[in-house]
Amino acid sequence: MQTGPQAISAGVAAQSLLINPRALAGFAALLVAGLLLLLYFYRRRVYILYWCGGWALTAASMLVAAAQYSRLQLGWMAYGLSQFLGIVAALVFVVSADAYRSTPRLRRAYALVVMPLLIWFALAPVALGPAAVFAPGHLLIGGALAAAGIAHLALLRETRLLGAALCGAMLIATGAAHLWIAYSIPKPDAD
Repeated sequence: MQTGPQAISAGVAAQSLLINPRALAGFAALLVAGLLLLLYFYRRRVYILYWCGGWALTAASMLVAAAQYSRLQLGWMAYGLSQFLGIVAALVFVVSADAYRSTPRLRRAYALVVMPLLIWFALAPVALGPAAVFAPGHLLIGGALAAAGIAHLALLRETRLLGAALCGAMLIATGAAHLWIAYSIPKPDAD
């Protein structure tokens, strides 16, 4: 049994922990979604609900990718579904720009366009590996986030909302980061 300063520091020393960055990002996105939900109860604006939904889908995307799976193909399928959820989250941010002015109408045709993406992103990684959905996923997410950013910046001319301009600039920057990932990183598990 140790006595003295070594015993005290050994009893309170932090253990070394490995933190999964996707899980951390998922929980942070859940926190943002929760804070936006509180803001919605105060402001009652439809675009806040869309933002809350976009952040919740982003959280789901990160948490699905962060989980450990017993079978390799199941993990690859989960990664593809994670990419798909990221695309849907980015599309929700695009729709949120329309929600500033009026309540957007979601049509059944939107689901018909998204359905082939779901099938590709769920099944292609099982047959072809996760690289089959890595670059296309980041390209689609980046493109949708850039479109959302441009739509939010366009609001600045009509409504003079500086918050929308700030969100638009950040969406464009995040979209550019996704495009850079698709261009410069060869596969999902690269360093």
